[in-house]
Amino acid sequence: MKKPGTITKQDAEEIMRRLDARDRDIFWIGYETGLRIGDILKLTIGDVQHNPLNIYETKSKRRRCIEISEELHEHLQKKYKYRWSFGGGNAHTLIFRGNRGTGRAINRSTYYRRLKKAATALEMHFSAHSARKLYAKNIFELTGSVAAVQEALNHKYITTTATYLDIDLEKMLKNFKPS
Repeated sequence: MKKPGTITKQDAEEIMRRLDARDRDIFWIGYETGLRIGDILKLTIGDVQHNPLNIYETKSKRRRCIEISEELHEHLQKKYKYRWSFGGGNAHTLIFRGNRGTGRAINRSTYYRRLKKAATALEMHFSAHSARKLYAKNIFELTGSVAAVQEALNHKYITTTATYLDIDLEKMLKNFKPS
């Protein structure tokens, strides 16, 4: 099975234009925060009330403070906090609930299926994780630091981060010349 490619900012914009409102919001959060899809789908109204977001990551079992753009924060505030508060929601209400009225988060396979449909229409190869990789790439372009990306993604090992960035750490270290 072919691994999803790294997408560009322009690709991300095109992808978001192809998605419906809920899926676009999920992708946008992934692109701006680098959160894994499982953590995005578990976001609650309480999680998005403040900026930076203070998120507990399921995989790493660690907390992570994430600054999001004012545009995304205001969008989440308007669209989700108020919508659910009028419908009996509270701080623990999931933002991305499924359509069956169970109060549970949408299933990640449902989201994957919808992304795959957009990928096919765009003749591109990407996944939910592509947004996380683009986030990593953006941090690296801003900082030039693999360590900054490692911290931003909450990776335990820098080798994992290097894989995300398609960087050969050994080659990079061999070519390193201290100033």
